[in-house]
Amino acid sequence: MPDVEDPQPGGPTRRVLLLAGAVTVGAAALGVQVAASAASRRTGVVAASPVASGTPTPTPTLDPLPDPTPFATFPTLANPGVMQDFSYLPAISTFFVTQKSAGSEAAFETLIISRVNASGAVLDAMTLIDGGHGLGIEAESQPDATYIWVTWQGKSLESGWRENDFVRFRYTPGSWSRADAVGQLGLVVLPLKDEPEAQFRFDWKNDWAVERHYDWNGATETYKRRRISDISNGVMLPDEQLDRLPLPVDPPTTQGFATIDDTFYRWLGRGTVGDAIEPTDPITLQRFDWKTGRLLAEQHFSTVSKVGTSWPGGKFEPEGMCMFREPDGAATLLVGDTTGLPKHEHHVSAFARITI
Repeated sequence: MPDVEDPQPGGPTRRVLLLAGAVTVGAAALGVQVAASAASRRTGVVAASPVASGTPTPTPTLDPLPDPTPFATFPTLANPGVMQDFSYLPAISTFFVTQKSAGSEAAFETLIISRVNASGAVLDAMTLIDGGHGLGIEAESQPDATYIWVTWQGKSLESGWRENDFVRFRYTPGSWSRADAVGQLGLVVLPLKDEPEAQFRFDWKNDWAVERHYDWNGATETYKRRRISDISNGVMLPDEQLDRLPLPVDPPTTQGFATIDDTFYRWLGRGTVGDAIEPTDPITLQRFDWKTGRLLAEQHFSTVSKVGTSWPGGKFEPEGMCMFREPDGAATLLVGDTTGLPKHEHHVSAFARITI
Protein backbone atom coordinates (compact mmCIF):
# COMPACT_ATOMS: atom_id res chain seq x y z
CA MET A 1 0.00 0.00 0.00
CA PRO A 2 0.49 2.27 2.21
CA ASP A 3 -3.14 2.28 3.14
CA VAL A 4 -3.66 5.82 4.42
CA GLU A 5 -4.27 9.03 2.56
CA ASP A 6 -3.09 12.56 3.19
CA PRO A 7 -5.40 14.33 5.64
CA GLN A 8 -7.51 17.17 4.35
CA PRO A 9 -7.03 19.99 6.87
CA GLY A 10 -9.77 22.52 7.16
CA GLY A 11 -12.49 20.15 6.00
CA PRO A 12 -15.87 20.05 7.69
CA THR A 13 -16.56 17.76 10.61
CA ARG A 14 -17.73 14.33 9.46
CA ARG A 15 -21.40 13.70 10.16
CA VAL A 16 -23.70 10.86 9.26
CA LEU A 17 -25.39 11.41 5.89
CA LEU A 18 -28.44 9.34 5.08
CA LEU A 19 -28.46 10.54 1.52
CA ALA A 20 -31.60 11.22 -0.43
CA GLY A 21 -32.81 7.99 -1.96
CA ALA A 22 -30.82 5.77 0.39
CA VAL A 23 -32.58 2.92 2.13
CA THR A 24 -33.33 3.34 5.83
CA VAL A 25 -30.72 1.57 7.93
CA GLY A 26 -31.98 -1.52 9.71
CA ALA A 27 -31.29 -5.24 9.74
CA ALA A 28 -34.65 -5.99 8.14
CA ALA A 29 -34.12 -3.40 5.43
CA LEU A 30 -30.62 -4.69 4.72
CA GLY A 31 -31.54 -8.36 4.82
CA VAL A 32 -28.44 -8.99 6.93
CA GLN A 33 -28.27 -12.47 8.37
CA VAL A 34 -27.23 -11.49 11.87
CA ALA A 35 -29.14 -11.30 15.12
CA ALA A 36 -28.68 -8.67 17.80
CA SER A 37 -27.82 -10.22 21.14
CA ALA A 38 -27.57 -9.12 24.73
CA ALA A 39 -23.81 -9.12 24.29
CA SER A 40 -24.12 -6.34 21.74
CA ARG A 41 -25.39 -4.04 24.46
CA ARG A 42 -22.90 -5.02 27.11
CA THR A 43 -20.17 -2.77 28.45
CA GLY A 44 -17.05 -3.97 26.71
CA VAL A 45 -13.63 -4.50 28.17
CA VAL A 46 -11.41 -1.52 27.49
CA ALA A 47 -8.30 -3.31 26.29
CA ALA A 48 -5.30 -1.02 25.96
CA SER A 49 -2.68 -2.93 24.01
CA PRO A 50 0.64 -3.38 25.79
CA VAL A 51 2.52 -2.58 22.58
CA ALA A 52 0.85 0.81 22.34
CA SER A 53 1.30 1.90 25.95
CA GLY A 54 5.06 2.42 25.95
CA THR A 55 5.74 -0.66 28.06
CA PRO A 56 8.01 -3.45 26.75
CA THR A 57 6.35 -5.82 24.32
CA PRO A 58 5.46 -9.02 26.21
CA THR A 59 6.94 -12.31 25.16
CA PRO A 60 4.50 -13.99 22.77
CA THR A 61 2.79 -17.01 24.27
CA LEU A 62 1.63 -18.92 21.17
CA ASP A 63 3.59 -21.39 19.09
CA PRO A 64 4.45 -20.02 15.65
CA LEU A 65 2.18 -20.81 12.74
CA PRO A 66 3.53 -22.75 9.78
CA ASP A 67 4.15 -20.75 6.63
CA PRO A 68 0.90 -20.08 4.77
CA THR A 69 0.16 -22.28 1.78
CA PRO A 70 -0.69 -20.94 -1.71
CA PHE A 71 -4.45 -20.51 -2.12
CA ALA A 72 -5.05 -18.44 -5.26
CA THR A 73 -3.15 -16.42 -7.86
CA PHE A 74 -4.51 -13.52 -9.92
CA PRO A 75 -2.21 -12.96 -12.93
CA THR A 76 -4.15 -9.81 -13.78
CA LEU A 77 -6.97 -7.74 -12.33
CA ALA A 78 -9.27 -5.11 -13.80
CA ASN A 79 -6.67 -2.40 -13.14
CA PRO A 80 -2.87 -2.63 -13.66
CA GLY A 81 -2.17 -1.40 -10.11
CA VAL A 82 -1.50 -3.43 -6.97
CA MET A 83 -4.15 -5.30 -5.02
CA GLN A 84 -5.26 -3.49 -1.87
CA ASP A 85 -7.59 -5.94 -0.11
CA PHE A 86 -10.07 -8.74 -0.81
CA SER A 87 -13.03 -10.71 0.49
CA TYR A 88 -13.79 -14.36 -0.27
CA LEU A 89 -17.11 -16.21 -0.54
CA PRO A 90 -16.31 -19.94 -0.21
CA ALA A 91 -19.80 -21.13 -1.20
CA ILE A 92 -19.24 -19.80 -4.73
CA SER A 93 -15.40 -19.84 -4.70
CA THR A 94 -15.29 -16.17 -5.61
CA PHE A 95 -13.05 -13.28 -4.57
CA PHE A 96 -13.90 -9.58 -4.57
CA VAL A 97 -10.59 -7.73 -4.90
CA THR A 98 -9.97 -4.01 -4.44
CA GLN A 99 -7.56 -1.72 -6.25
CA LYS A 100 -7.23 2.04 -6.49
CA SER A 101 -6.58 4.48 -9.30
CA ALA A 102 -6.46 8.25 -9.62
CA GLY A 103 -9.64 10.07 -8.69
CA SER A 104 -11.28 13.04 -10.36
CA GLU A 105 -9.18 15.39 -8.22
CA ALA A 106 -5.90 15.12 -6.33
CA ALA A 107 -7.66 14.60 -2.97
CA PHE A 108 -9.60 11.52 -4.15
CA GLU A 109 -8.96 7.97 -5.27
CA THR A 110 -11.19 5.82 -7.46
CA LEU A 111 -11.97 2.31 -6.17
CA ILE A 112 -12.04 -0.72 -8.48
CA ILE A 113 -13.57 -4.01 -7.30
CA SER A 114 -12.80 -7.09 -9.43
CA ARG A 115 -14.91 -10.25 -9.17
CA VAL A 116 -12.45 -13.12 -9.58
CA ASN A 117 -13.00 -16.89 -9.65
CA ALA A 118 -10.87 -19.48 -7.86
CA SER A 119 -8.77 -19.99 -11.00
CA GLY A 120 -7.75 -16.33 -10.95
CA ALA A 121 -9.85 -15.21 -13.92
CA VAL A 122 -11.51 -11.81 -13.70
CA LEU A 123 -15.24 -12.28 -14.29
CA ASP A 124 -16.17 -8.59 -14.29
CA ALA A 125 -15.44 -5.42 -12.34
CA MET A 126 -17.07 -2.47 -10.67
CA THR A 127 -15.58 1.04 -10.62
CA LEU A 128 -16.61 3.50 -7.88
CA ILE A 129 -15.59 6.96 -9.02
CA ASP A 130 -13.81 8.72 -6.13
CA GLY A 131 -14.73 5.68 -4.02
CA GLY A 132 -11.50 5.50 -2.03
CA HIS A 133 -8.45 3.37 -1.32
CA GLY A 134 -10.01 -0.07 -0.84
CA LEU A 135 -8.72 -1.26 2.55
CA GLY A 136 -11.47 -3.25 4.26
CA ILE A 137 -14.08 -4.95 2.07
CA GLU A 138 -16.73 -7.54 2.93
CA ALA A 139 -18.83 -9.47 0.41
CA GLU A 140 -22.20 -10.79 1.56
CA SER A 141 -24.14 -13.37 -0.42
CA GLN A 142 -27.93 -13.01 -0.42
CA PRO A 143 -30.54 -14.81 -2.56
CA ASP A 144 -31.14 -11.75 -4.71
CA ALA A 145 -27.56 -10.49 -5.11
CA THR A 146 -24.08 -10.18 -3.67
CA TYR A 147 -23.71 -7.11 -1.48
CA ILE A 148 -20.51 -5.19 -0.80
CA TRP A 149 -19.67 -3.45 2.47
CA VAL A 150 -16.83 -0.93 2.14
CA THR A 151 -15.80 2.55 3.24
CA TRP A 152 -16.60 5.04 0.47
CA GLN A 153 -13.94 7.73 0.82
CA GLY A 154 -15.22 10.03 -1.87
CA LYS A 155 -17.01 13.32 -2.26
CA SER A 156 -19.98 14.16 -0.11
CA LEU A 157 -22.93 14.98 -2.33
CA GLU A 158 -23.80 17.72 0.11
CA SER A 159 -20.50 19.46 0.83
CA GLY A 160 -18.25 18.41 -2.06
CA TRP A 161 -15.57 17.54 0.52
CA ARG A 162 -14.19 14.08 1.16
CA GLU A 163 -16.41 11.89 3.31
CA ASN A 164 -15.67 8.48 4.83
CA ASP A 165 -19.01 6.68 4.80
CA PHE A 166 -19.39 3.00 5.55
CA VAL A 167 -21.78 1.77 2.87
CA ARG A 168 -23.55 -1.35 1.60
CA PHE A 169 -24.70 -1.83 -2.01
CA ARG A 170 -25.40 -4.49 -4.62
CA TYR A 171 -22.35 -5.61 -6.53
CA THR A 172 -23.08 -4.50 -10.09
CA PRO A 173 -20.46 -4.40 -12.87
CA GLY A 174 -19.86 -1.04 -14.51
CA SER A 175 -18.72 2.43 -13.56
CA TRP A 176 -20.65 4.24 -10.85
CA SER A 177 -20.64 7.70 -9.34
CA ARG A 178 -21.84 8.26 -5.80
CA ALA A 179 -25.12 9.74 -7.04
CA ASP A 180 -25.71 6.78 -9.37
CA ALA A 181 -24.98 4.31 -6.59
CA VAL A 182 -27.55 5.95 -4.34
CA GLY A 183 -30.22 5.82 -6.99
CA GLN A 184 -29.56 2.47 -8.67
CA LEU A 185 -27.52 0.15 -6.43
CA GLY A 186 -29.58 0.35 -3.25
CA LEU A 187 -26.67 2.09 -1.52
CA VAL A 188 -27.16 2.38 2.22
CA VAL A 189 -25.03 4.74 4.31
CA LEU A 190 -24.31 3.12 7.65
CA PRO A 191 -23.64 5.16 10.78
CA LEU A 192 -20.13 6.33 11.58
CA LYS A 193 -18.92 8.76 14.19
CA ASP A 194 -16.86 11.87 13.44
CA GLU A 195 -13.81 9.90 12.28
CA PRO A 196 -11.62 10.84 9.32
CA GLU A 197 -10.46 7.29 8.54
CA ALA A 198 -12.31 4.06 9.33
CA GLN A 199 -12.49 0.61 7.72
CA PHE A 200 -14.19 -2.62 8.81
CA ARG A 201 -13.74 -6.40 8.76
CA PHE A 202 -16.36 -8.93 9.89
CA ASP A 203 -16.60 -12.24 11.71
CA TRP A 204 -20.10 -13.16 10.55
CA LYS A 205 -20.46 -16.22 12.77
CA ASN A 206 -19.97 -14.19 15.94
CA ASP A 207 -21.62 -10.96 14.72
CA TRP A 208 -18.34 -9.06 15.17
CA ALA A 209 -17.50 -5.96 13.12
CA VAL A 210 -14.00 -4.65 13.74
CA GLU A 211 -13.48 -0.97 12.97
CA ARG A 212 -10.02 0.38 12.19
CA HIS A 213 -9.63 4.04 13.08
CA TYR A 214 -6.45 5.77 11.91
CA ASP A 215 -5.32 8.70 14.07
CA TRP A 216 -3.90 11.52 11.92
CA ASN A 217 -2.49 13.23 15.02
CA GLY A 218 -0.08 10.47 16.00
CA ALA A 219 1.50 7.21 14.89
CA THR A 220 -1.32 5.03 16.20
CA GLU A 221 -4.41 3.27 14.96
CA THR A 222 -7.22 1.94 17.15
CA TYR A 223 -9.30 -1.15 16.47
CA LYS A 224 -12.79 -1.27 17.97
CA ARG A 225 -14.96 -4.36 18.18
CA ARG A 226 -18.61 -3.68 17.37
CA ARG A 227 -21.58 -5.84 16.38
CA ILE A 228 -22.67 -6.19 12.76
CA SER A 229 -26.27 -6.20 13.96
CA ASP A 230 -25.70 -2.94 15.84
CA ILE A 231 -24.33 -1.20 12.75
CA SER A 232 -27.18 -2.55 10.63
CA ASN A 233 -29.70 -1.15 13.11
CA GLY A 234 -28.01 2.25 13.33
CA VAL A 235 -26.53 1.61 16.79
CA MET A 236 -23.00 2.93 17.33
CA LEU A 237 -22.02 2.37 20.94
CA PRO A 238 -19.60 4.87 22.52
CA ASP A 239 -15.96 3.90 22.71
CA GLU A 240 -16.04 3.25 26.45
CA GLN A 241 -18.46 0.39 25.82
CA LEU A 242 -16.26 -1.32 23.22
CA ASP A 243 -13.26 -3.62 23.24
CA ARG A 244 -10.40 -1.49 21.92
CA LEU A 245 -6.85 -2.14 20.73
CA PRO A 246 -4.68 0.97 20.20
CA LEU A 247 -1.59 -0.10 18.23
CA PRO A 248 1.48 1.63 16.76
CA VAL A 249 1.62 2.19 13.02
CA ASP A 250 3.90 3.71 10.34
CA PRO A 251 5.94 1.71 11.18
CA PRO A 252 4.76 -0.95 11.02
CA THR A 253 2.78 -0.50 7.79
CA THR A 254 -0.73 -1.97 8.09
CA GLN A 255 -1.68 -4.00 5.02
CA GLY A 256 -4.70 -5.90 6.33
CA PHE A 257 -6.56 -7.00 9.45
CA ALA A 258 -9.11 -9.60 10.52
CA THR A 259 -10.83 -10.97 13.58
CA ILE A 260 -11.66 -14.60 14.43
CA ASP A 261 -13.58 -15.33 17.63
CA ASP A 262 -11.64 -13.49 20.38
CA THR A 263 -8.37 -13.14 18.43
CA PHE A 264 -7.38 -10.13 16.34
CA TYR A 265 -4.91 -10.40 13.44
CA ARG A 266 -2.83 -7.74 11.72
CA TRP A 267 -0.87 -8.22 8.45
CA LEU A 268 2.07 -5.82 8.26
CA GLY A 269 5.10 -4.80 6.25
CA ARG A 270 6.44 -2.39 3.65
CA GLY A 271 6.91 -3.28 0.06
CA THR A 272 10.43 -4.14 -1.03
CA VAL A 273 12.33 -4.09 -4.31
CA GLY A 274 14.90 -6.87 -4.67
CA ASP A 275 15.13 -10.03 -2.61
CA ALA A 276 15.82 -8.52 0.83
CA ILE A 277 13.17 -7.83 3.47
CA GLU A 278 12.77 -4.24 4.69
CA PRO A 279 14.52 -4.64 8.09
CA THR A 280 12.65 -1.87 9.90
CA ASP A 281 9.20 -2.90 8.60
CA PRO A 282 9.28 -6.65 7.82
CA ILE A 283 6.48 -8.92 6.61
CA THR A 284 4.72 -9.74 9.88
CA LEU A 285 1.62 -11.43 11.23
CA GLN A 286 0.50 -10.32 14.70
CA ARG A 287 -2.11 -11.99 16.91
CA PHE A 288 -3.78 -10.24 19.87
CA ASP A 289 -6.26 -11.28 22.54
CA TRP A 290 -9.34 -9.03 22.43
CA LYS A 291 -10.16 -9.63 26.09
CA THR A 292 -6.79 -8.57 27.50
CA GLY A 293 -5.17 -6.62 24.66
CA ARG A 294 -2.15 -8.88 24.98
CA LEU A 295 0.12 -9.58 22.02
CA LEU A 296 -0.13 -13.36 21.70
CA ALA A 297 2.29 -13.88 18.83
CA GLU A 298 4.36 -11.93 16.34
CA GLN A 299 5.84 -13.80 13.43
CA HIS A 300 7.95 -12.67 10.47
CA PHE A 301 7.70 -14.28 7.03
CA SER A 302 10.46 -13.93 4.46
CA THR A 303 9.51 -16.46 1.77
CA VAL A 304 5.80 -15.86 1.06
CA SER A 305 5.25 -16.05 -2.74
CA LYS A 306 8.96 -16.39 -3.47
CA VAL A 307 10.02 -18.57 -6.36
CA GLY A 308 13.28 -20.09 -5.23
CA THR A 309 15.15 -17.28 -3.56
CA SER A 310 13.51 -14.40 -5.44
CA TRP A 311 10.14 -12.72 -5.79
CA PRO A 312 8.77 -12.69 -9.35
CA GLY A 313 9.65 -9.40 -11.01
CA GLY A 314 11.91 -8.42 -8.12
CA LYS A 315 9.20 -6.76 -6.01
CA PHE A 316 6.97 -7.82 -3.11
CA GLU A 317 4.38 -6.08 -0.94
CA PRO A 318 1.89 -7.55 1.56
CA GLU A 319 -1.64 -6.60 0.48
CA GLY A 320 -4.88 -7.48 2.24
CA MET A 321 -6.26 -10.01 4.70
CA CYS A 322 -9.59 -11.72 5.32
CA MET A 323 -11.04 -14.79 6.96
CA PHE A 324 -13.72 -17.30 6.02
CA ARG A 325 -15.41 -20.26 7.66
CA GLU A 326 -15.21 -23.87 6.50
CA PRO A 327 -18.53 -25.80 6.39
CA ASP A 328 -17.85 -27.17 9.89
CA GLY A 329 -17.24 -23.65 11.25
CA ALA A 330 -13.44 -23.79 11.36
CA ALA A 331 -11.79 -20.52 10.31
CA THR A 332 -9.18 -20.06 7.60
CA LEU A 333 -7.14 -16.86 7.54
CA LEU A 334 -6.12 -15.53 4.11
CA VAL A 335 -3.27 -13.07 3.51
CA GLY A 336 -2.46 -11.34 0.24
CA ASP A 337 0.53 -9.94 -1.58
CA THR A 338 1.49 -8.40 -4.90
CA THR A 339 4.74 -9.20 -6.71
CA GLY A 340 6.38 -7.90 -9.84
CA LEU A 341 7.44 -4.59 -11.34
CA PRO A 342 6.19 -3.08 -13.60
CA LYS A 343 3.76 -5.95 -14.33
CA HIS A 344 2.04 -7.15 -11.17
CA GLU A 345 0.86 -10.57 -10.09
CA HIS A 346 -1.34 -11.01 -7.02
CA HIS A 347 -1.38 -13.91 -4.60
CA VAL A 348 -3.49 -15.18 -1.71
CA SER A 349 -2.04 -17.57 0.86
CA ALA A 350 -3.86 -19.48 3.59
CA PHE A 351 -3.36 -20.26 7.24
CA ALA A 352 -5.83 -23.14 7.07
CA ARG A 353 -8.17 -24.04 9.93
CA ILE A 354 -6.55 -21.63 12.32
CA THR A 355 -7.41 -22.20 15.98
CA ILE A 356 -6.37 -18.93 17.62
